[in-house]
Amino acid sequence: GDLRRVAVPVPMSETRELFLRGTLVIGASADGSVWTFDRGDDTVQRHTPTDLGLVSRAQKPQSVLATDTHTDVGGSFSITRHDRSSSVATTRFVPGEPKAMVDVHGTSFMAIYPIAEIWSWAPSEDHPRRVTQLPNDQLRPIDLVYADRIDALAVSTTDDRDHSAVHTIDPVTGRVDTMFDPLGLGQTASGLHISGTTLYVGGSSNEPDVAAFD
Repeated sequence: GDLRRVAVPVPMSETRELFLRGTLVIGASADGSVWTFDRGDDTVQRHTPTDLGLVSRAQKPQSVLATDTHTDVGGSFSITRHDRSSSVATTRFVPGEPKAMVDVHGTSFMAIYPIAEIWSWAPSEDHPRRVTQLPNDQLRPIDLVYADRIDALAVSTTDDRDHSAVHTIDPVTGRVDTMFDPLGLGQTASGLHISGTTLYVGGSSNEPDVAAFD
């Protein structure tokens, strides 16, 4: 028969395990929560580890960004902001792992795996927000930088198979321009550096190249 949507238990989070018990569908979400969907009355309940009496262990950091006012630590489906003046830590949900981050005039921009999206978190905002979508086959971000002179972000990515890309992004409009395999097949575009309007791209291979683009 045809597939049909019956519920969205945890928006923007992967469901990694599914079990059936009577009329209940029980799922484990990537954000650490467990949810149930009752096929009898179409109701959803979600429980965090704390709700279940469990103690969450420390996450492995995916990326770290230090600014004059705070330090952001990217985790698994979360980002934690440590205020440097008060030592208060605030954790917020993001739909994946922030693999790379950059500060742009006080706003943190992050490139998120595996959803292939750019998100931002300004000091004036309570939660991070989505900026734009990258080509979704380029799911793994590697590096993220900002070009002040042209007000653009640049991010390197790979599809975890044969291809990589470098994308430039307008942080205001979210426009994305993509250059696939800028170093040719066999090399992954990895480290980035911007000087003026020149973007330097470092490769990853047995004989990695460094290329410059204006």
